[in-house]
Amino acid sequence: MTGWPTTGPLDVAELLQGLPEGDAEAVLRMTHDRAYPPGARIFGMGERQRGLYLVKRGVVEEFRLTEEGVRLPIHRVGPGQFLALASWGGNYCCFAEALEESVVGFLSFQTLEGICARYPRVAVNLVTVLTRRLGALEERLELLTSRGLRKRVVGMLLLLSAIHGSRLEHLTHQALAEWAAGSRPKVSAILEDLQKRGLVRLGRGHIEVLAPHALQRWAEEG
Repeated sequence: MTGWPTTGPLDVAELLQGLPEGDAEAVLRMTHDRAYPPGARIFGMGERQRGLYLVKRGVVEEFRLTEEGVRLPIHRVGPGQFLALASWGGNYCCFAEALEESVVGFLSFQTLEGICARYPRVAVNLVTVLTRRLGALEERLELLTSRGLRKRVVGMLLLLSAIHGSRLEHLTHQALAEWAAGSRPKVSAILEDLQKRGLVRLGRGHIEVLAPHALQRWAEEG
């Protein structure tokens, strides 16, 4: 896990599960690959959704902007994971931007339809991937709309610990602050309070969740 953890299992591994190695390699060769420098926009919120993007190298962030222009990260997507799984009315529901040198493969819906026709197993696996990722997206968006930084910080700690385990390695206060759409000093103060209450343990380069149920109750009391 990095300071900006990505979400759970690799989508591409799930998508190609059950295919012979040769067929899996054939599917991966069907993507139209493009290199993106740091800061390059891959797609914008409201643009017409034309297909899916697969991150092959680097890290890409999906995010939204508030009316005041504040950036609200949804999650960071690493190699083997898909972008643009969700849409509203056929349009992308967020922005996507490369955070470092990245290579992203594009699968048009037409190409994806052909893949599913040729490899029916992929169609079944795609439903599994979409269900899991859309559920994670809904949970993340619900966290972002929560009132109160305290609830957002606790919500992110619980979400990340459910994915990566109780010891969150390389998770910095700054990364958590950006992830929870708050300032570093305020998030650090919340974490110090949580540690005094015995709910988390702060270490050099990691945060350990000690009592998830008590942590949830503490957030709800606020």
